[in-house]
Amino acid sequence: MGVSEQLRIPIICGPTASGKTGVAMDLAGEYAVEIISADSRQIIKYLDIGTAKPTIEEQRKVSFHLIDLIEPGERYSAVRFLVDSDRAVSDILNRGHIPLVVGGTGLYLRALTEGVVKIEENDNPELREKLQRQMEELGPEEMHRRLAELDPDEAARIHPNNKVRVIRALEICELAGQSKTTLVASGAYKKSKYEYEYFCLVPPRDELYA
Repeated sequence: MGVSEQLRIPIICGPTASGKTGVAMDLAGEYAVEIISADSRQIIKYLDIGTAKPTIEEQRKVSFHLIDLIEPGERYSAVRFLVDSDRAVSDILNRGHIPLVVGGTGLYLRALTEGVVKIEENDNPELREKLQRQMEELGPEEMHRRLAELDPDEAARIHPNNKVRVIRALEICELAGQSKTTLVASGAYKKSKYEYEYFCLVPPRDELYA
């Protein structure tokens, strides 16, 4: 495991209590790893209980980024996370170390891997829930057909059965009033300058809920 210009930044993801931090700490014990948190609760100062925030001892052993970043009540968007994460990755690579993303919050992970609309200041769970309900009621073929009407180029890149990406593309259309294709062309859609690869931990259910 080494650093190169072709490095795909690894993301360790998985459900709560799946052992993400433990795996990351083990890797940091073997390699020159620095950890970037992608958890929307860990960025908040003083919010230590119930957030699985790394302990003081863990922070002494390994460099963590994007934790204790904002004050309680301060707004923090996916766009800002993407900018902060890109900066952290650049700094880590410049030190000759390996950035490792651990998390976390779906909105933040999608920002890293898919990009984010610049005008999207906050997540919109109500809109996503509405689109998810429509997906269940109307089915993937109909939702994909709707996307093809709004953004034919993006629809051509997404299989109808990829419900998550179809919903995300429709969400962008509603949030921005424009298609993702138009936003990308106009520069209003921001993407990370790095490539990422998921490594998902999926322990047996009896271990998770023991």
